[in-house]
Amino acid sequence: MLKSWFVMILCTAMVSAPSLAQTSADKGLSVRGEAVVSAPADSASLMLGVQNSAADADSAVQENNRLMQRLNKALLKAGVDEKELSTANFSVQPQWQPRPRNAEQDWQPQIIGYQVRAQLQLKTSKLTQVAGYIQAAIDAGANLVGQLSFGLEDNEAVYQQALRQATERARLHARVAAEAAGVELGAIERIEVESGNPGRFEMAMASKSMARMSADVSVPVVAPGKIDVRAAVQLLFQIHP
Repeated sequence: MLKSWFVMILCTAMVSAPSLAQTSADKGLSVRGEAVVSAPADSASLMLGVQNSAADADSAVQENNRLMQRLNKALLKAGVDEKELSTANFSVQPQWQPRPRNAEQDWQPQIIGYQVRAQLQLKTSKLTQVAGYIQAAIDAGANLVGQLSFGLEDNEAVYQQALRQATERARLHARVAAEAAGVELGAIERIEVESGNPGRFEMAMASKSMARMSADVSVPVVAPGKIDVRAAVQLLFQIHP
């Protein structure tokens, strides 16, 4: 009776030959294939808002509402569609008196004001206008600008392309490995698909919210670039001597 055996190889889109082989007590050939497909970004998302403070909560909220209305109007005037805007967050936080250096033992902090923070999320496919939208927001008084990211509207189509390439690569390397090992490749017994890439990336220049900005701030060049979508699959083949 023939002794059962197992051969494993690892192949990726970055190499042209199997890079790992090992034996096991299981009969079969396990191959992993990986592929990356790049596609031009066609959507953008970013956060724009205002942070302000006042001695009492009502005054702070009223001022924030006024500033956010001005920001909203400026964005619409700059060409943003109303459906591209949505409220992302709104918060009211008390501001506490700092502890004096020589405070009494029974000293208790007092509320000295309130801080209000509100942001809009802008999602658009008009990538060439993103820099203009940011500038319009800053000119209107926005002092919170961040979380700028680019992505693909139809990420699934690109992922399927990458998955198809990864599977074809795994099958190719399985055939090569089987031939080199002097065995015949049989049917596929198992297919395992690894989680895919979400197809978005965040710009480093916008990863931080800027608490203080002024109208003379120069917005950097916004270049969407391409999105890398990754896919990987592992196939288990039967093999015959």
